Amino acid sequence: MAPDDSQAKRRYELLEPDRHVQTESLRQRMAELSADSELGRFETMLEEWSQSEWAHYGNPVSAMVETVTDQIKGAMADLGADPARLATVHVGTTLADDVSAQMQPFSDGSGLVTVADSIFSLMTVFAGYAGSALHRVGDGPAPKKLWRLLVAMRRGALGEDPAVLTGLLRYYNVNQRVYGLAAKLDRRSGAGAEQVASLIALLGAQFVIGHEVAHHVLGHDSGPSGFFPGEHLPVCSAEQQPELDADLLAYRAVVRVSEREMAGTPAASAGGVFALLGALVAMVTIHVTERALFVRRGCTHPPAGVRADLLVERVDQRSQQFVRLLFRNLLAAAEDSSEFGPGARVFDGDDFGKLAEISTPVSPEYLRSITAFDLFLCRPPDFLAGELGRIAEEDGAGFLATGGEAMAAGDLATALRLWGVDDGTAALVLDPRRALTFHSLLEAVRDGVLRQGVPKDRARTVAMIIARLTEVSLKDADR
Repeated sequence: MAPDDSQAKRRYELLEPDRHVQTESLRQRMAELSADSELGRFETMLEEWSQSEWAHYGNPVSAMVETVTDQIKGAMADLGADPARLATVHVGTTLADDVSAQMQPFSDGSGLVTVADSIFSLMTVFAGYAGSALHRVGDGPAPKKLWRLLVAMRRGALGEDPAVLTGLLRYYNVNQRVYGLAAKLDRRSGAGAEQVASLIALLGAQFVIGHEVAHHVLGHDSGPSGFFPGEHLPVCSAEQQPELDADLLAYRAVVRVSEREMAGTPAASAGGVFALLGALVAMVTIHVTERALFVRRGCTHPPAGVRADLLVERVDQRSQQFVRLLFRNLLAAAEDSSEFGPGARVFDGDDFGKLAEISTPVSPEYLRSITAFDLFLCRPPDFLAGELGRIAEEDGAGFLATGGEAMAAGDLATALRLWGVDDGTAALVLDPRRALTFHSLLEAVRDGVLRQGVPKDRARTVAMIIARLTEVSLKDADR
């Protein structure tokens, strides 16, 4: 079997994103938000890219993924992986928000690794925090560096208060849940911190791709790692060893890449620690994505803390302490930003709009709208049910209230039908074997209530209330 003629390669040709359409969509979105400065920077970036040595790849994402894939395959071959097996795995990206990262095996022995663009994007948020923390500790004279490290040890965490990181992640998560957008607010930092952050993000990308390639190399073909919409979820099992084995091989491959790339530089001696930081950033990125965005998700990925413990043990004791201090804040922010319900830490658009360190392409009104959506998503079910009844009465849309009554009685199938969700989509929503994201659920309900006559300017709020009530109902049923 020639790699270019494999089932995996042919499958990806059907799934490959149209980057030209994506570029135009981004332009349109920034224009709608009146983000003129961001649009200007975007156009400048594209122009610089078109003149760079990487332009033959077609787009920056493909350039990064193809380069990283070649590095990871080369490193795994150095570590003893079968070159013939490595040649049968194809790596690509997707714009879909219904997948984080997966390896899909095919009957001809080939494998297709697919990673969501949004994973690479979100990873830069975690990497930015880690880069600033590391740069701050390492900046200045030796006494000041030592003092900062001692303070971090006393606090039990390295880096600034993770509240800002939590807010950045929360903004991203709410945008993804409500609009399906990988929207970010940028945090300003110095050139030194940005360089460290870029390195950590790159190493994180290597780890994500390496982890999925490792599944193929190790012959983990019983089920996909991660999941696509429409595909059955892998059977849940207490056996997490395949995932941990893939983590370990991916980490060793990233270390090997670092040894090659950093050879002869001052950073060479710290390659293992930086590879570990990249892996940890990748883990919390997957962790927050699966917790915040999915109503139903697979259970092939062990908790980020369990995965981190395995790899942290691979470095020396002093480095372990240093890395654990940083990881504590990363994991805390991931947990806080992905919890929706009463008591959750809601995004505060007014506060974020005033922070000098935050760069935002959107208006204060848009930030406040995200706060309002977040508040709704965190309201208790009784409040949401009452709000749905109020809207039904105001708009003369009795079907909304009747659907709510059916849900309260435990008949979600009838509720979805009353809300206008077609039978095929409702079957997917109710199938416990299938993956389901909150945004996919929201859009299905929004389409349904629009067909039932709910005004367009009201439909998203109505759909968000119903989607949240449905999410709570489905998760309660799974307990």
